[in-house]
Amino acid sequence: MVSGRDESLVGIAGSATEGTVGAAELQGRPIARSSEILETVPGLIITQHSGAGKANQYYLRGFNLDHGTDLAGYVNGVPINLPTHAHGQGYLDLNWLIPELVKGVSYQKGVYYADQGDFSNAGSLNVDSVSTLPENLAVAQVGGLGYERGLFAGSTPVAAGSLLYAFEAQHDDGAWQVANNYRRLNGVVRYGLGDDQKGFSLSAQGYHGAWFATDQIPQRAIDAGLSRFSTFDPSSGGKTGRYGLSGDWHRRDQDSASKVVVYLTQYNLDLYSNFTYFLNQVTGDQIDQKDSRVYTGVRAEHTVYGKLFERDMENTFGLQVRQDWIGATLNDTQNRNLVSHVRTDHVAELNVSPWFQHKLQWSSWFRTVEGVRGDLYDFHVASDIAPDSGQKFTGTLNPKLSLILGPWDKTEFYLSGGTGFRTNDARGIFAVASPVQGEPSRQLPAIVHTRGAEVGVRSSRLPGLNTTLSFWVLGSESDTFFSGDSGSVVDADRAGRRYGVEWTNYFTPRPWLTFDADFAYSTSRFVDDDPKGVGKYIPEAITSVISGAVAVHDVPGAERVFGALRMRQFGPRPLIEDNSQKSAPSTVFNIEAGYHLSKAWTASLQVLNLFNSSYRENEYYYSSRLKGEAAGPDEQGGTNDHMVHSGEPRSLRATLVAKF
Repeated sequence: MVSGRDESLVGIAGSATEGTVGAAELQGRPIARSSEILETVPGLIITQHSGAGKANQYYLRGFNLDHGTDLAGYVNGVPINLPTHAHGQGYLDLNWLIPELVKGVSYQKGVYYADQGDFSNAGSLNVDSVSTLPENLAVAQVGGLGYERGLFAGSTPVAAGSLLYAFEAQHDDGAWQVANNYRRLNGVVRYGLGDDQKGFSLSAQGYHGAWFATDQIPQRAIDAGLSRFSTFDPSSGGKTGRYGLSGDWHRRDQDSASKVVVYLTQYNLDLYSNFTYFLNQVTGDQIDQKDSRVYTGVRAEHTVYGKLFERDMENTFGLQVRQDWIGATLNDTQNRNLVSHVRTDHVAELNVSPWFQHKLQWSSWFRTVEGVRGDLYDFHVASDIAPDSGQKFTGTLNPKLSLILGPWDKTEFYLSGGTGFRTNDARGIFAVASPVQGEPSRQLPAIVHTRGAEVGVRSSRLPGLNTTLSFWVLGSESDTFFSGDSGSVVDADRAGRRYGVEWTNYFTPRPWLTFDADFAYSTSRFVDDDPKGVGKYIPEAITSVISGAVAVHDVPGAERVFGALRMRQFGPRPLIEDNSQKSAPSTVFNIEAGYHLSKAWTASLQVLNLFNSSYRENEYYYSSRLKGEAAGPDEQGGTNDHMVHSGEPRSLRATLVAKF
């Protein structure tokens, strides 16, 4: 079993762009927020544009993934994406992760894997948690910008198994003139019995977060002297909660292997946002989005090992079932007080997904992975806009194929292809009337299909170096989506194509020294004839990412010292279809240095944004209006401008860890 990037996947992986990041790489990483551990996935950028408790914004493979639309996320096999979410389709909130409990992150990119379905066009990732801790753990962190965090975690034997428990509390103000005042409470209890060959676990998790938010602000206001950390609506923010139960059972022997994950989750969000400020000069443009749901499901798979004409073969049969019961509400508000009700929808969404995968070792230098996946959906929407209610049953079938050549001299070549999909927000499937103007609204297809292919190479030929190089392409039927912010369908119905290159490297020249360096570049275009003449660039699509790090630990003669320096460069992006407006690139360095005071005590210091760069963490281009500002040329009276959410300045965080 591969446990990190320092171990070779030659002879194991089914594509050039799947991998695993181990606990050692994660724990040595200086991060500003817990979900940033996922940036260990090569090419993935994680940002925030409105408050510390809101789901992050993700960028990967030519996508602005918004809050998770085409990136499938799991924790211990439990799906985290939320379909038909009040704020954004596929909403992926991982702010409740506790980094010290993460065992590893496995990832797959592209549409070539039969066990992956909705939201996985760009890729998927699974965060695997530890089932036991070798020692009890107490962590205290303090830092600039109002940051405090405490964690207590431990394990104790119970019957024949082990009970793991953890409780975390965190507060963070940030650099904003209206402090985030982010309060996070987090708890986990997990009981496990057995080992990798046979065992089970039961988990309970609870998270509550509350915060104030500084939304992006127009560049013209900053140019006029406003602080880049200011806001025009100090009441924006929200609160959220996630409470879940899950179970995992697995077994393996020489003939077969089985795994079953079951889960039940209750989730809620109450989110106040104001992205345009005062297009309405009387009450402002703040909205309130409420999401309350329960979802439950099962993910099961069974693999049979065998021979076909004396060639090694694996057949895997899988079934995934998920049911969501959703309540989603959109209101117009002012200072968190109701101005007018826009819509409320009650949605029941069922997904049943059987899948099959076949692996065959044709020869010592050639193997294949074939698969097929079926997805059946049943959507029920009951809206207080009566014409927007309805029921629809639909499905899709998607084949997958990977050809693997090698290994030769510790080098392997891959050719992968397949079709995939994502679902649309169920409210958009039945949208007949715009909730604001009352005029006809375009209905969305329930399923948007994609087609993808990839060619790549993976090598561990050079001692200590694991490297991959891949070229990929992905075509999509449409980039249209239902906007939770407006309660209606937005954007033109245009097919798109994305293609790019990824190069990843992990180098261990000495047991105590590691380097990693990753590069990704992508191109994203609409492929129609541009009937409106607006341009062919897909707005906000990520183009280039460069990341790198050097880390030391257990240095001979200085075994107690450890540290890491990381760099991330987020390249410019087109903000509108004709590429006349682009985002500013950013480069940020983070550093951590620590010392093991004894076997029980460790102290470390992080410096985030080491060189105090003044950068834009997120940037958009659209119309807004300030209070008292003259009406602009936009049809709603706004002025188009760069809308900026600044990155935070340099800050220090000190950590003290006790093990007992």
